Amino acid sequence: TQAPTPEATAPPEPNVALLATPKSAFTPEGENYYIETAAGLNLKMIRIAGGVYRMGGRFSPQECVKQFGAKPDGYESELPSHNVLLDDFWLSECEITNAQYRLCDPDHRNGEAEGRTLDGADLPVVNVSWAEAAAFCDWLSEQTGHPYSLPSEAQWEYACRAGASSPFFWGNEPNSLFDYANAANPLFIRLGGNFSSLDAFPALAPVGRFPANAFGFRDMIGNAAEWCQDWADAQYYSKGEYRNPLN
Repeated sequence: TQAPTPEATAPPEPNVALLATPKSAFTPEGENYYIETAAGLNLKMIRIAGGVYRMGGRFSPQECVKQFGAKPDGYESELPSHNVLLDDFWLSECEITNAQYRLCDPDHRNGEAEGRTLDGADLPVVNVSWAEAAAFCDWLSEQTGHPYSLPSEAQWEYACRAGASSPFFWGNEPNSLFDYANAANPLFIRLGGNFSSLDAFPALAPVGRFPANAFGFRDMIGNAAEWCQDWADAQYYSKGEYRNPLN
């Protein structure tokens, strides 16, 4: 969920979507959400009350490999877990759709996966680099007059966990994943996932089709990955700031 290191060139990624969060304290009075309608976006933004949470992995890399498959090095970067304090912020309810992204880049195409087109209007936009995701936020800022950016990794994880102390926002059972996220599909299994059931979507699902977490966000697990504002750093969890960390 992080951006590439500064030394790396960011190629288009086939499975990366994005969310956007205002940088400033723009707050419609008395509202916990608002609909951004500028340029025809119809983008629902949800306000998240800040607080302290435990950021990082709950299991050792070996336990993660046993439960979820894939390689241990992907889990090692999520340790050690540590407390983080965040101020209030806003985040979009769902991943940005193809229809929304094409208001900024009309020529963008997602391609295909599992023999199916990924270009449906209500599917999440994918095959965008970090720079392209950031440029969308800049465009959104220009269109709306409100400063938007990609969320920090700390903001993303806070919104994804939605106050849960369990390993998953729905509880402790990893095999319930396919009830809450578009993840248990043939591609995921070929990449090493250990889940035994398949959902109804062989590739991407339209945004918002799965249940929301306690904060009201959908698809933060599964479907497409999301870019964050931070640069990737294997030591980030060991040296990050306590309040509003941004690497």
